[in-house]
Amino acid sequence: MSPPQGLNFETKARSISVTQPKTDHYRIELDIKTDEDTYNYVIELYDSGKAHIHVHSQLRDPISFDGEFVPKEN
Repeated sequence: MSPPQGLNFETKARSISVTQPKTDHYRIELDIKTDEDTYNYVIELYDSGKAHIHVHSQLRDPISFDGEFVPKEN
């Protein structure tokens, strides 16, 4: 058995949805299946620059990250 990959993987999402539940933020939801596990990512991006990432796994405890994002300048 190979060592755990953690949240590092290269695969296509099984499903992706983008919604705008409120006017001040977007919600991106991804379902990912790897050889190791199945993950559900919920990414919330707010107009204020705040970001929340929630990761739910079938085999592990959920984990969340909070921070700020900086839009990439063209």
